Amino acid sequence: MTATTPQATALLSKLFTAPETPYGSFPFDQFFDLSSATAIEQTMETFRTAMQEAITLHRAEIDAITAQREPATFDNTIRRFEESGEALEAVTAAFYNLLSAYSCPEMMQLSETFSDWLSKLSTDTLLNEALFARIRSVYEQREELHLDEIDLRLLTESYEGFADNGALLVGAERERFREINEQLSQLTTRFAQNKLCDEESWTLFVPADESDRLRGLPQQILDDAQEKARTASEAHDEGYLFDLSAPHVGAIMKHCADRELRYKMYLGRGSVGNRDNEQNNRQIVRQIATLRGELARLLGHPDYATYRLKHRMCNTPEQVEQLLDDLTKYYRQTALDELDELDREAGFELESWDLSYYMERHSEQTFGVKEEELRPYFPLSQVISGVFAIATRLYGITFAPAEEVAVYHPDVRPYQVLDRDGSHLGLLYLDFFPRKGKRSGAWMNNLREWTPTQRPHILLVMNFTPPTAGKEAMLTLS
Repeated sequence: MTATTPQATALLSKLFTAPETPYGSFPFDQFFDLSSATAIEQTMETFRTAMQEAITLHRAEIDAITAQREPATFDNTIRRFEESGEALEAVTAAFYNLLSAYSCPEMMQLSETFSDWLSKLSTDTLLNEALFARIRSVYEQREELHLDEIDLRLLTESYEGFADNGALLVGAERERFREINEQLSQLTTRFAQNKLCDEESWTLFVPADESDRLRGLPQQILDDAQEKARTASEAHDEGYLFDLSAPHVGAIMKHCADRELRYKMYLGRGSVGNRDNEQNNRQIVRQIATLRGELARLLGHPDYATYRLKHRMCNTPEQVEQLLDDLTKYYRQTALDELDELDREAGFELESWDLSYYMERHSEQTFGVKEEELRPYFPLSQVISGVFAIATRLYGITFAPAEEVAVYHPDVRPYQVLDRDGSHLGLLYLDFFPRKGKRSGAWMNNLREWTPTQRPHILLVMNFTPPTAGKEAMLTLS
């Protein structure tokens, strides 16, 4: 890792830690651009410089804690360690949120480098004997410190976080722990990248002259598949091109009458990372499982499940298995009875790729309502207004479009969140539609954590059916 420089410090401050932007928002328009090879190269260099600088600063913060001559106290050790790494949190929040929501091959490659750097930083910190000695000293005095509930929890989690992650190991075991951590970081990063690349490489094309096979599919999905076919390549300009985005998978599985197409989509979705290509994850999964088992045993646990469950509500594998057995006892027969009913309605024994389709038909026949008929009642703009209105009614907060805030993609909608007295509470970014380089699913992340000097910036990500041909996106009730 290179030493800090004035230029790197200035870049980190301007773009990530103290940007002169509305509400301290990330100036995505100043550092994130995937429009050309040159722009991508500049974006990667910016992230690389910022990450190096942030890691260097974080190491310096830890060194400053351990270099203190004063005895360890809650304030000069626990609180100070908790508040360290602000710059690193800013850079990693920006980079890894983008890696999930709008990525490219160059970002994936850079993430492998970052994974190595961050893994080494994490392991060096967890195995820092001087730092752990100070944390342990405070922890052993916890009964005399009379801390409030929040501070005591922070102290306990700080100590256990180190103790559960190798700080008590010595000699060869300590070094092996370091090696395993670094290998796992590389493998899990590669696993996620393979999954995303494999998802994006799979498509299902239906020629225009076979459009009758798509009967039952929502028109919004058909329009989107036609648009994808037109923009994919000349070979697909007449027909429908489906991918593994949530709207396409859901539509085929729930509404497509053609059983073969449902089977192909089911197989495509279920085989991600398990196809005979460069993105195959089988060997990676084996390596991860083996290393996790060894890691758990190094830390004194019989297996990885026991290690991971230590601080959970069901904190042993036996408790988890008992919970699953109890659920099975009470619900298995009901599920089998319902499956038998669907088999009778279909006239044959259903396979996995039939279930969603016949469950939807059963719902339509039983309740007289088709999910797709409800879409006109849920245009995206109306849903947003409705959800915001509920939040206002419950909490008194309001949402105002923040057009002055930079975004990383034109689809992203930023809002300022205001308290009932009109004061600023934070920012909310809404990112609704699938795109190349965006992983499947839905999630919430922090772009910026709350701190005493920074309001939270929250990112909500979905993968809804996008609008087509000037028509607004229409959602389902679910």
